[in-house]
Amino acid sequence: MTMNKEAPGQVLQQDYMKPLGITQEQLAKAIGVDRQRINAIVRGRRMISSDTAIRLACYFQTTPEYWLMLQLKQEVALLKNERTEGVYAKIVPCQARSKGIKIRLTKMATTCGV
Repeated sequence: MTMNKEAPGQVLQQDYMKPLGITQEQLAKAIGVDRQRINAIVRGRRMISSDTAIRLACYFQTTPEYWLMLQLKQEVALLKNERTEGVYAKIVPCQARSKGIKIRLTKMATTCGV
């Protein structure tokens, strides 16, 4: 996994662990996981699972959704970077709107986000 400054592991380390003076081992013990899991997340070699998101949220008094959204944004960014050959550009949008079918539109629905 390529790391960027908004990657979940970087946020965990730079915005939470470092300012609070918490080591990987201390965090792992506090949330009931092995140190290797925390190390892999910080190094960008492991994604934040729903279980880990809940544990981090309980410990840092955030929400699981916060951690999962960081993970989701990282995954989407990686996919966009990997799909430079226009894989998504080849998808023909459905014609639901022209057929009178109500669909919920988002930026992604109108621009494909690529």
